Amino acid sequence: MNQHALATGFKVNPVRELLVSFNLLFALNDAGLRDRVSPLIGVAYTF
Repeated sequence: MNQHALATGFKVNPVRELLVSFNLLFALNDAGLRDRVSPLIGVAYTF
């Protein structure tokens, strides 16, 4: 079985040294055991 998915997201730079990313992974078919929508939040900080 093939799994098909769609990913979308965006990044925000609220402070000069801080980067926050928000992403969503959408399942486009019913193949495999997975959620319909998988959220992800990432934070990066530079010194």
